[in-house]
Amino acid sequence: AGSNFDDRRPYAFTLEDAYVGWSSGDLFPSLGKDAIDLSIGSQPYQAGSGFLFQDGGNDGGKRGGFWLGLRRAFRMAAIARLKTGPLLVEAMYLTPNEIDATGTKVGGVNAEYSFGERATLGGGYWNIFASDDERRDGLNVFDLRGEVHPLASLPGLGFDGEIVKELNGSKNNSWGGYVGVSYDFGKDVRFEPFVSYRYVSFQGDSGVGDNRAFDPLFYGFNDWNEWYLGEIVGEYVATNRNLDVHVLRLRANPIDSVTTQLFYLYFHLDNFPNTIAPRPPTSERVALIG
Repeated sequence: AGSNFDDRRPYAFTLEDAYVGWSSGDLFPSLGKDAIDLSIGSQPYQAGSGFLFQDGGNDGGKRGGFWLGLRRAFRMAAIARLKTGPLLVEAMYLTPNEIDATGTKVGGVNAEYSFGERATLGGGYWNIFASDDERRDGLNVFDLRGEVHPLASLPGLGFDGEIVKELNGSKNNSWGGYVGVSYDFGKDVRFEPFVSYRYVSFQGDSGVGDNRAFDPLFYGFNDWNEWYLGEIVGEYVATNRNLDVHVLRLRANPIDSVTTQLFYLYFHLDNFPNTIAPRPPTSERVALIG
């Protein structure tokens, strides 16, 4: 019946954050308190910074709340989590809460390891083993990410990055990822300035052979331009595919209750669609002119 995204009279209800869970408490003292956590139901799930998995619910249309982003929970999320010391390991089954359900079902594993406050490394593998979306059905997703603060003498200096490979035969063969550097001057400096630069790239479809358009999956919102790149472009115009974006950010807190931010974003298409017929060879052009 269509997606109803133009429906200006929302009428649909959805379930949000309704799940049951169990934590191990002190049952396994050698692993730590609540080292094992099991949950199932309608709940949020986030991997890393939310570059791939964070927002499992659609808004807008018959549901309303498009700009507010009210829904983030997956319609069904079964999560088994082990957190012991610096190690986090997760296994999950996810079904998104879509306006027009595509029968998408995801299974995967995710792991992170923290080296104190100096570095965190993580990675995951997910398989979309069922979906009415032909490009997603059978999609394999490989993810590697990390964050590091390399110098004890400059604790505010940080580097982060993530790279994702998507494979699904001839339906999808694409890359996406980002690299960034930031410096947080901290509370000892007036206005607590923070500056960062990030380069983000999502592959587009070359139009030849395999489809190489990156599938952004279920990315979410933590702060402006992560991962909705641009308030207008990121929310209304473009999704995270076929884009190369440079993001420069300056943040300051003139007083405790006020945060100001200045962004510069430069957008570039990874692949330009070939909408203009190619020019004929010189000899043919001469003949046509003659």
